Amino acid sequence: MASASERMQLLLDMAARDQASAAEVLRKAQAHYQLQARRLDEILEQLASYESLPQQAVTPGQLIQRRAFVQQLGNLQTQQRQQLALALRELEAQKDAWQKTHLKHRALQEWVARCLLESDKAMGLAEQKMLDDWATQQAARKKPDGPSLH
Repeated sequence: MASASERMQLLLDMAARDQASAAEVLRKAQAHYQLQARRLDEILEQLASYESLPQQAVTPGQLIQRRAFVQQLGNLQTQQRQQLALALRELEAQKDAWQKTHLKHRALQEWVARCLLESDKAMGLAEQKMLDDWATQQAARKKPDGPSLH
């Protein structure tokens, strides 16, 4: 059977693994959010550059194509903003999950430290009691057993 300290260490190891796993998921959520933000920036840049093109000397067909393309970019921008909002919600959820595992791990560390401190204190008290008992026994052996009649 495992000792109490081994069981406590097992709990700490499990909490550390949970925290590391949550940190990895958080890292992936951050990367996904950053990717979605970059995509939105690219769409906005493309939309701005396309809208800034000169409108004169264009045939009606080209003007219709240009407006259709700008509208498609506008729709894409709306969709990308939604994707970014979803990525942000996921990022916040993963951040909360990581914080919970971090706090759990830290609480377990503090609990184990308190348990070890209490255990050390209890062992110290037990050792002190044993020393006191031994000293009492030694003192009783040195006392004469009663009045001497010599």
